[in-house]
Amino acid sequence: MRRLRILEAAAREAEEAADWYERECPGLGARFSAALDDALDRIEREAVPLLPLPGKAGQRGARRFILKRFPFDVIVCE
Repeated sequence: MRRLRILEAAAREAEEAADWYERECPGLGARFSAALDDALDRIEREAVPLLPLPGKAGQRGARRFILKRFPFDVIVCE
C-alpha cells in the first residue's frame, strides 16, 4: 500500500475547486470532493495506473492520475 502525503497547497487547490463547482451547480462540489477522495483511496491501494508527467517532472518520476469527470489531476511524486 502506498502512503500519501498531501501538500497544503494541493489541499487548498482542491478545496477551492470544490467551492467553485458548488457555486456553479449545487451538489457538484460534493461530487468533486467524493471523486477526489475515491481517487486518493485508489492511488493509496495502488489500484489504478498512474501516467508519467511530461517533461522534467516525468523524468524525475512524477506521475499523475486524471479524474474522469473533472478536469483535475492528482500528482504523485515518489
